[in-house]
Amino acid sequence: MTDEAAFILFQKGMEALGVKHEVRWVLDEMLRLGRGDSYLQEVLQRRSKGEPLAYIFGHWAFRSHEFHVAPGVLIPRPETEELVDLVLERMRSRNRTFPSWHIVDAGAGSGCLGIALQLEAGNSRPQLDPKLTLIELSEEAWPCLEKNIAQHAPTANLFKGSWLEWPPERIQVLVSNPPYISGVGADKPDESVAEWEPHSALFPEDLRRFPDASGPYRELIRLAQHCVEPGGIAAFELGAPQASWISEHVKQNYPLWSGELVSDMGGKARFWIMQRLA
Repeated sequence: MTDEAAFILFQKGMEALGVKHEVRWVLDEMLRLGRGDSYLQEVLQRRSKGEPLAYIFGHWAFRSHEFHVAPGVLIPRPETEELVDLVLERMRSRNRTFPSWHIVDAGAGSGCLGIALQLEAGNSRPQLDPKLTLIELSEEAWPCLEKNIAQHAPTANLFKGSWLEWPPERIQVLVSNPPYISGVGADKPDESVAEWEPHSALFPEDLRRFPDASGPYRELIRLAQHCVEPGGIAAFELGAPQASWISEHVKQNYPLWSGELVSDMGGKARFWIMQRLA
């Protein structure tokens, strides 16, 4: 499908860009599409401009699932995959607490977090078979999100709007990977991330009011207070500025909740998981 000279040029070009590890992925995608040398040239040209490989492919793996992605949605991260495991563990340990489950993913983006939870909870032992609601404000994200719902979660409900506008229901699980980058000091995204991925998925709108990017978490915790049933779970991905603040905030203002910070595989405080006690 491709000649050796074209491949060597492509390999050297990717190595020069510092992304040699992506060569195998590109070759697999080229074979999947049935493309030839021109595809290698196209990928190399687009990568040389900094475009993420996920956007070039138009899809990206999350857990064992493939999700449609485009510049309107955040590219799924391995760290967020860990949050799925943490939530599933807690759901399984409470399998007899609720007769049925309803998961809400607030600020769903591609939908990878909520959809993976629904799929894997439905296939777990014990089988939980939860209802799923995906909340997303960004119109740019809706096309990818709708495709992923159609492919993976046709029974899911999509609420097009802010989580502040969503009419709360009684639910058992609230999850979110909200925008949490403050942009202050070392808390900045990589240049390629800032250039290509949606600003609204990286930086909160209310940074002037809350320079530590804690605004979304204040809203999400209030939302959890209104809609999560006793025994239910709220779980969020976060960054260092929020990790230094959220535990004391919940302790002081939400005595009916018990929470813990959990580190990712790299040892960074990455997740806040809390349970409603009453």
